[in-house]
Amino acid sequence: MEKIFIKELNLSTRTNKILEKANIETLEDLLQYSSNINHSNSLYRIKGMGKISIKEIIDKIHKLDYSFFDEKEITSEKNPENIPLEDLLFSIQIYRLLIRANIHTLKDLLDYSITNKEYKNSLYKLSFLGEIKVKKIIDRVHELGYKFMDEIEIQKEENPKNILIEQLNLPTGAYCALKRTKEIHTLEDLLQYSTNEFDSNSLYNIPSLGNLSVEEIIGKVHGLGYKFINEMKKEQSNELISNADEKNKILKETIKKKEELVSKYQELLNEKQELIKREEYLDLEIAKVIESLNLIQCGDTIVRQK
Repeated sequence: MEKIFIKELNLSTRTNKILEKANIETLEDLLQYSSNINHSNSLYRIKGMGKISIKEIIDKIHKLDYSFFDEKEITSEKNPENIPLEDLLFSIQIYRLLIRANIHTLKDLLDYSITNKEYKNSLYKLSFLGEIKVKKIIDRVHELGYKFMDEIEIQKEENPKNILIEQLNLPTGAYCALKRTKEIHTLEDLLQYSTNEFDSNSLYNIPSLGNLSVEEIIGKVHGLGYKFINEMKKEQSNELISNADEKNKILKETIKKKEELVSKYQELLNEKQELIKREEYLDLEIAKVIESLNLIQCGDTIVRQK
């Protein structure tokens, strides 16, 4: 970068003096600061620097087509684990409230729910974070192209181990009843239950889970293309029966075909025997004819000799 002194930027006298007192002499020095209020090296932390001066500096930097070191574009292709909370440019109040909730990266934030306010990990349950602030957080996350945990569409055939109960977006009553079991955390856990009310591991036996809630859970699971354990066993049993029936059918067809071939073989064998008898009869008849011819020929010879 070409060495450009602060005085060459044509900033206001007040702003120049503040930067001079902070030992910021060149544009390169200035760009090492952050325009993010939450950053440890923020322009806002420079003594005497007010919002008007900061806006003046930022506008001037951007007008010259330069960027502060932390002004890197966040895209939805970047791993949320690698995006610190301060890069999301929330207000200082929202930033502090999220840090207080032990949220330090975008990944930490995305693990919260926004579709159901009653969920234990709902963003709305964070202390002092009202609906207005929650809406700002949601808008910012969506603006960056990311989605919260319960907004991500569940792909069919995805491993049930990787699907949290929160992602099913169940009604509050059903969700709370499942969570109270302290055993159901993922879709895989849920699928180990039976839809048959007479089974010991039936969904209907879960405390506080009414019939309507059970039907809603079953409908949601089926809608995603998954099946409960008793349904899987029944399907496997039906498949075994179907396979057995198919084998029996093939066996019967094979036996029938064999019987037809044996019958045809016997028929041809009988026909062959008939032909052999016919051939023997014809051989005898031919022999008689030959014998008669021989006698006649002998008679003719005798007559001529006389």
